[in-house]
Amino acid sequence: MTFRKIIFLFLALLLPAAVFVFLKLFGRNEFHVPVLLEQGNVAAPANCDFPYTTPYRVPDSVFTTLDKNQGDSLYVFYFDLSLNTAMDRVTVEFGDAPVQLVSPSRLPENTNVRVLKECVLLMEPGISVALVDHRNRIRGYYDGSDRDEVDRLIVEMKIILKQY
Repeated sequence: MTFRKIIFLFLALLLPAAVFVFLKLFGRNEFHVPVLLEQGNVAAPANCDFPYTTPYRVPDSVFTTLDKNQGDSLYVFYFDLSLNTAMDRVTVEFGDAPVQLVSPSRLPENTNVRVLKECVLLMEPGISVALVDHRNRIRGYYDGSDRDEVDRLIVEMKIILKQY
């Protein structure tokens, strides 16, 4: 009877160890942050008269006044200055990474912030942060006043930076 118990105990310990080794050798633990507005029609706001094509890219003219970091930057656009403390978390997290925070104070004086927010970045009401990758693709929209959303922004930025 004790021999039978020893075999069951051995198998009970061997099975989780075998699963762990299998997943460690053959598994891939990767995540993907989708590119927004890649397919389908772009739902343009009613007060915007720009032509929208798919896959949608933020026009290069938006980035001409910003410093590009050799084509491998992430751009975090935020338009509410009350989000400075939340964006400080992003700055601390990505101190040396090629990440740029773009607020209205970093834009040229003649920039129409409403047009940039609603017509170019296609941000809906209630959305205060947009993430754009180095290929000018929109990768995410976030509510910067919600701590969980800022955490999601940070995690998705880490995933994108790891891929590139």
